[in-house]
Amino acid sequence: MKITEQNFIKEISLGNEKALEYCMLHYGGLVRSVIHRHIGSLTQYEEDCINEVFFAVWENIASYRPEKNPFANWIAGVARLKALDCLRRYSHHLMEHSWEEICLPQLPRRIRPFRPLKKKFPGRPSRCWTA
Repeated sequence: MKITEQNFIKEISLGNEKALEYCMLHYGGLVRSVIHRHIGSLTQYEEDCINEVFFAVWENIASYRPEKNPFANWIAGVARLKALDCLRRYSHHLMEHSWEEICLPQLPRRIRPFRPLKKKFPGRPSRCWTA
């Protein structure tokens, strides 16, 4: 049987591994982005966390209710909860790094200073600034 968007949820509930592969291919990017957003600097654990999400989908597909939410919303919620579980589990690794490495955003190499425009615009002050 060909796995499609209409039947993959039913097929996962029946234990069809091909349906889970279909889910991983079509929703893997969404899951990865949710995981990455929540676990931040613990990127070495992203793959483990993604695997836990799809294992949870495999185990708990019966709890999905299509009348409540689209599947993408449901799997994003599962990913968020699993990411928080991973964050709790691996949070002791955060203490191995300095706060600057973890929390401070990377600034661009060169920040362009403001400079005055050479062209004057009618009806505007003579000093306009650009980024």
